[in-house]
Amino acid sequence: PTQIPTQTPTPTSTSTPIPPTVSPTPSPVPTPTPSPVLPSSASILKKSQGIMADLNSFHYEVEMQIKSGDFELPMVYKGRFEAPESLYQTLSANMFGLSITGDFIKIGDDYYEKEFMGEWAATGEFEGVDPREFLTGEDNLLSLPIESEPTKLDLDGVEVYKISWGLSDMVSGTSSAGILSLLDVAGDGMPTDMLLEYWIDAESSHLRKFTISMEGDANDMGSPALPIEADTVTISMELHLTAFNEEGEPIVAPIE
Repeated sequence: PTQIPTQTPTPTSTSTPIPPTVSPTPSPVPTPTPSPVLPSSASILKKSQGIMADLNSFHYEVEMQIKSGDFELPMVYKGRFEAPESLYQTLSANMFGLSITGDFIKIGDDYYEKEFMGEWAATGEFEGVDPREFLTGEDNLLSLPIESEPTKLDLDGVEVYKISWGLSDMVSGTSSAGILSLLDVAGDGMPTDMLLEYWIDAESSHLRKFTISMEGDANDMGSPALPIEADTVTISMELHLTAFNEEGEPIVAPIE
């Protein structure tokens, strides 16, 4: 008899499981870093004034310029200070295309000067620039009543506080006459524009850089000794200080 083949059972289809939906984990919201609270400009300047007054030595460079119309007088003083009362500095200036140079020494109440191609001679007063007059004493550039907010930044790899102060920041009753006097500028008139900027070491409180620029009426701010014919004059100064309390060659009298 014919054998009937056994029917192969149809496989039962297996349903593929659907994975559960996973909700993404929300990214954490970063907490903003609070800005550091900086000391006031007044406290920064006051601390720097005390530190600068007690220095045993430092090097400095003072760049000054008077400009009015076609007239321009740039001057550069480079020197060093030794406590208690010694200064040595050189001057280079240019007026009407002529180069002017000189050397100056101050040791206590003794003063010496050497003109270009000349010999050292004793003088009755110091003919150079004493940078300590800007930094110490009752009236100086570090004692101004400045209320503007400081900022913190990097200056040549050093963290410093920068303080900027202009005419709009001037406290009522403050006069610019003292600033003009410090810069040895004749007149006591108010400049029409002025900006002072300080760069003070955030760690040591050393004043590392200071700049001032001002513009005003030539009759109020100009010097009678200068051939200024324009109506306005611009005066600027930039002071750099380095090598604080570093030992160097002693400053001695050039003649006996």
